[in-house]
Amino acid sequence: IAQAYREMQGGNTDPIQTALAALFSAASYAAVQQAMSDHPLLLELPTLERLASTLEEVHAAGQQEGSQALLARLLLLFDHYNHTHVTDIDPIEQERFVALHQRLLPLADAMSADLRRSAAWAFNTLGNHYADNKRDLAQAVAAYTSGVDMDETNAMILRNRAGLFLDLEEYAAAAADIDAAAALEPDAARLSRLRCGLYAGLGDASSLLAQAIPHQAANPSDADANLYLAIGYLLSDQMTAARTAMAESARLANETERSDAMDLLGRLARRHPSFAAAWQELTEMGKGDVHG
Repeated sequence: IAQAYREMQGGNTDPIQTALAALFSAASYAAVQQAMSDHPLLLELPTLERLASTLEEVHAAGQQEGSQALLARLLLLFDHYNHTHVTDIDPIEQERFVALHQRLLPLADAMSADLRRSAAWAFNTLGNHYADNKRDLAQAVAAYTSGVDMDETNAMILRNRAGLFLDLEEYAAAAADIDAAAALEPDAARLSRLRCGLYAGLGDASSLLAQAIPHQAANPSDADANLYLAIGYLLSDQMTAARTAMAESARLANETERSDAMDLLGRLARRHPSFAAAWQELTEMGKGDVHG
């Protein structure tokens, strides 16, 4: 690092090199934090790419200890980048960011697990972008899958991918991800909702009610919890209870939740056509056309 510091410091006015020189001169965690505060450019993608190139040069020169020291600093910058690039991302830049992780993996040695965890987080952010902003479910699934490949212990990515598999009506894949996520984080709040979605798609009325009743009891003001309760009652031919739960869901839902509910009811109506009249009634209630 000392040699890299001297090279970066060498009388040039390149702002990236100036920022990296400050990073290389930092001798403690607190000093690194100060360098990041003084030089916000350290958290910009071009700087990360420049630092990665420096790391590769040091590694190619056979300086193993120096390359690992640089990687430790780079991982700290990656962590901050992940924290500050969660929503409203540029997908092209995020693709470059995840590619940077993949490029460095062969050099990571003892820190490969940390680099993989950082890459998984970055892939999850990319998947969220495609799922939420672009509604490109195929690209979202691909990004989440890359994240799982990087870190199969990341339960959040498994839950996110399970939710997409439910939207795609790929219920076996969704069930596998739900089970894997539950094995890692059995108390995660989202698991109950995912299981409700799974049982609704499968038309498993008894399992859905067994899940939806306590889920709604724990979340009485949640529109989705009341929606799944209504679906469970519908599939059990208990339409009076289904209407009550659906009316409460419609009362609580915001516009996004109402739109998502319409999409879900439409998919379920196509999948379970024997309840056609009941699906239509709940759909009209969900739109706000019927109350009671």
